[in-house]
Amino acid sequence: MPKLVCIVLLVLVTLGLLPAITQAQNVASITGVVTDASDAVVPGASVKLVDTRTGTTYFAKTAGDGGYRIVDLAPGPGYSLTVKKDGFQTLVISNL
Repeated sequence: MPKLVCIVLLVLVTLGLLPAITQAQNVASITGVVTDASDAVVPGASVKLVDTRTGTTYFAKTAGDGGYRIVDLAPGPGYSLTVKKDGFQTLVISNL
C-alpha cells in the first residue's frame, strides 16, 4: 500500500505542475547588449519594444553592462525595437 500512495502522490504533484510547465512554453523574452560604434557598452539607454500585432509596449533601461531584458512576451515575429540615448543616434529594428 505505501508504494501505491507514493505513486498517487507523484501523479498528483506532476498534474499540479502541468499548468506551469505548459504556460512557460507560451512566453518568450528578449535580451541584448547596447554598444556604441567602438563596441563600448551604453548604460542607461532606453529600450522600447512594441508588439505590432497588439500594440502592447514594453520598456527597459540598459544596466551598467549595457544589457537589458524584457520578459513575458508572446512568441513570434512582429515586434519593433527602439533604442535611444542622448548623444547617440536612435536605433530602430522592425519585424523582430
